[in-house]
Amino acid sequence: MPGRVRQQVLKAARAGGFERQLRAVQAALEPREARRNRRDDDHLRLLLALALPADACCIDVGANVGAIFAAMVDAAPQGHHIAYEPLPELAAALRERFPEADVRQAALAREPGQRTFRRVTGAHTRSGFHDAGYADGETQELTVEVQALDVSLPTGYVPAVIKIDVEGAELEVIEGGMALLSDHRPLVALEHGGPPENSRRIHRLLTAEAGLRAFDLDGDGPLDERAFLGRLAAGSHWNFVFHR
Repeated sequence: MPGRVRQQVLKAARAGGFERQLRAVQAALEPREARRNRRDDDHLRLLLALALPADACCIDVGANVGAIFAAMVDAAPQGHHIAYEPLPELAAALRERFPEADVRQAALAREPGQRTFRRVTGAHTRSGFHDAGYADGETQELTVEVQALDVSLPTGYVPAVIKIDVEGAELEVIEGGMALLSDHRPLVALEHGGPPENSRRIHRLLTAEAGLRAFDLDGDGPLDERAFLGRLAAGSHWNFVFHR
């Protein structure tokens, strides 16, 4: 349903007193992946609201349009928040929406520099460093600034939460921030979908080396390596939190 029409329908439903029923129908008709993502995002927002003190500092890696970044800012209004978003128009919109935040038009990886980034024209949330999986004409290449967590943050900056949603570059982001992760052990909210060798290394880095425990967004855990890999292989979960 186009956005304008959707808003008109919701406005009419709200005026008529049946918005809740309409939203329930919409949720029931959503594809399984969309329902899972929406539920996981709701659980993450609740976790942030309950767990963060007002002055907590948060980092959103792959902030996109700012849906989760907004929850960070709302939960910790006195914190110093940093958003990474390499697509220029999305970074500009985030700066306008969150003028007090540190919005960086950049991607994260193991080492700072510049790299080719591929915008997926029909689905910007799928954009990333990937070089395959889309037909000719569906992507546009641009050169983006790349930073690394361990060398790009302000002196003395201690994050309470790091959210990572980077379409396949999760391992690079984590490897570029292992000193920070090991020293401060923030909560890490991670979207991840394999391959298994990357999944195995991510779990080991965040648990054995950084001292965090893995949970899914249903609250199940701690997940050992086998349970973590099993959820990924089954396709039942792709959003996780790692915390002390």
